[in-house]
Amino acid sequence: MRLNFIGKIKIKLPRHKKTKVSPKDIASAEPIEVENYDDLVTKISEIAFDNPHLNLYFRGQDKDHKNKKGQSSLLSQFYRRGSYTLPNKSQIDLSDKKKRKNYLENILPILADRFIDKLKKDKSLGIDRHQIKFIARFDESKWAILQHYGYPTPLLDVTKSIRVAASFATKNYKLDPPEACFNGGPGFVYLLGFPETHGYISYFTYEAIVITSLLGTCPPQAKRPHFQDGYLVGTIPHETSVITDFNNCLVAKFKIDKPKDFWSNNSQPMDISEIYPEAKVDRIKGIADSMKDDFRTLCGDLIPQEKKLPLSKRGLDA
Repeated sequence: MRLNFIGKIKIKLPRHKKTKVSPKDIASAEPIEVENYDDLVTKISEIAFDNPHLNLYFRGQDKDHKNKKGQSSLLSQFYRRGSYTLPNKSQIDLSDKKKRKNYLENILPILADRFIDKLKKDKSLGIDRHQIKFIARFDESKWAILQHYGYPTPLLDVTKSIRVAASFATKNYKLDPPEACFNGGPGFVYLLGFPETHGYISYFTYEAIVITSLLGTCPPQAKRPHFQDGYLVGTIPHETSVITDFNNCLVAKFKIDKPKDFWSNNSQPMDISEIYPEAKVDRIKGIADSMKDDFRTLCGDLIPQEKKLPLSKRGLDA
C-alpha cells in the first residue's frame, strides 16, 4: 500500500504540538479520550469537517493492539493472531506466512466454492441464479460473507456507523451463552480514511487496496452484515508475504475509559440480536453454521496436534 495517499490530517492530538499530522503520528500518539457517545460524535464531526478530502470509516475494538514500534496496529485477525478460533471453537494455526499461504490458496477457495454450492441448492432462500452468479464472481464478495460468519479471511472489518463501532468497543458480544455485557477495560474507536468508492467493490490500483460494501455484495437474507453497515478492506493483490498495517490509513483514535458509563437513555449500543441475529432470522447464518465440520476437515493440516488424514477423507478431492 502506498503510504502517502491520505496526506496530512488536521487534528489536535493529546500532548502534540503539530496541528497537521500523518497517520503514523496518530498511531504513535495517545488516543483522544471521550466521555460519552455524544462526545465521540462531536469530536468525529469536527475532524470530518476539517478534513473534507477523506472518506471516513470506523472500527471498534476492546484493545489497542500495538506493533513492535509501540504504534497502534490495525491488522485483520488473519494476520494478527498466531491462531484463529474456528466457528466450532477449535483452533487453526496461521502463525507464519507459509501456513497463511496454504490457507489462502488451497483452503479458502474450496470453502468459498462450497458455500456458493449450498446457496444454489437451498431454493428456500429465494436467491436467484443471477444473484448467486454475482456473489460468486469476486473473491471479495464471497470472503466478505464468510468472514462475517466466523471464517478467517485477510480482510479487515470496518463500518460506516459510529454506533456500531462504539458498540464493539464497549460491549462483549461473543460470550457463550450469547449475552452481551460491557467490557471491564477501556474500549477504542478508530477513524480511518480511504479513497471514495465507486461501486460495491472498489479496486484502487495506485493505493493497492480494495473496499467491499457488504450492503451491495451480501444478499438480503444475510442480516448480520446489513445490521452492522459493514465494509471490508484489503490489499491487492492478496498476498501473505507482505503484511499491510492499516494504521497507514489512521485519521484518529479514541479511548472510552468507562464503557458502562459511555451510553445514555438517548443513545444505546447495538443489541445482541442486531449484531448477531439468530439463524431463524438470518438464513445465511444457518448455511454458514452447517459448514463448521466441513471447514474443520479442510483445515486439518493447520490444526495443532491434529492427526493427519488422507486427502480423500479430508474432503480435498471434492
